[in-house]
Amino acid sequence: MILNGSTRTGGIVEGSYTGAYTGGGGQTYPYPVPYGVVDSNSGFSGVVTTENATWAVITPFQHATIDHTAGQAETPPYGNDINDHLTAESGYIGTDFTDWQIKYADGTLSDVFRVNIDIQEAVADVIGPVITSVSVPAAGTYTEGQALTFTGIWNEGATVTGTPALNFDLGGSARQANYASGSGTVSSVFTYTVQSGDEDTDGITVTSLTLDGGTIKDTAGNNANLTLNAVGDTSGVLVQGTAPQVPQGTWSVGTITKGQTVASFTPTYSLNDADTYQYVLNGSAWTPFTGTISLSGLEPGTAYNGSLRAINSTGNGASQTFTFTTEVIPESIISMTLTGIPDGIYETVVLDPITNQVIFWGNLTWLNESSNKAFDLAPGYILHYYVIGETKGGINRGSTL
Repeated sequence: MILNGSTRTGGIVEGSYTGAYTGGGGQTYPYPVPYGVVDSNSGFSGVVTTENATWAVITPFQHATIDHTAGQAETPPYGNDINDHLTAESGYIGTDFTDWQIKYADGTLSDVFRVNIDIQEAVADVIGPVITSVSVPAAGTYTEGQALTFTGIWNEGATVTGTPALNFDLGGSARQANYASGSGTVSSVFTYTVQSGDEDTDGITVTSLTLDGGTIKDTAGNNANLTLNAVGDTSGVLVQGTAPQVPQGTWSVGTITKGQTVASFTPTYSLNDADTYQYVLNGSAWTPFTGTISLSGLEPGTAYNGSLRAINSTGNGASQTFTFTTEVIPESIISMTLTGIPDGIYETVVLDPITNQVIFWGNLTWLNESSNKAFDLAPGYILHYYVIGETKGGINRGSTL
């Protein structure tokens, strides 16, 4: 079985073996073997996997050497996995070959197969590194002091001197992420630290790569191509350079309209730096509100103390206290009459027929068969009354005025 490939002097490999070998026991070994796919730098590499078998070199290359140390550092007879580099003899142009054989675990040998290579004149490297892709910061909002990190991926190692920059648009202003690390590798890292006042709410935009007095070259000294390819999505990379503060505005409580059991008012806040507004009354829980605060179920003639506050994502701020007292229920007078009661002071009882409770028990003056008493009740409230020890008038009822 003959396998064919090619290489060039000067350390640049541009060929691969092709073909397949069917060994003892009917096993088929796909090729490229024993080296395989080309290595774009200085070697010719590949892998062969056999089962219960080793490789033996019968005739080595005459004008090329196998660099085991650059591969898997195995020594003959080779193991099941071979991953070596082939280097052609400097200055030699022509053909070369090597013969190989597989030795199985049972001691039987495969047919001998030959690998032919064509060693050609070296081709000068005249093309500089090319950016194949640019990774960008993860989507999110970046604040003052945080870093935006970009990584340019080259198609070959790139040596960087000075401080080249990856340029981008931030909210309509030009910014530069300066070179930070990666010289000699295929990854060049650029960083920018968010400054106070930076703001971009719809995503930054990467624009260009510039040298800014520096250099980017490959090992052959070729200048890099500065065109940016396959730049990552930056639509979600937002910037808020000024760190948010707690609300800083001021409150105006406004006029509090109140009754005996209700109250309402419409506070106003001076700035637009809050997400939520809340109030608390007499130590109860904080309650969100917008516009008018309407309170009900209050006690008549009672003092209430409360507070307002504005809230955003950083916490609470801009608070204001307020106070008010509900209206008292005005006193209403019940005019009581009992026919035949003599003038004098009598022990009088007043009952609430709804609650069946005594709301007054005491001495009242009766004149001309009547007496008056004021109560904190609404006008028209029905009450029952009678005088102890005087039965002439009996029990009567009347309503407050």
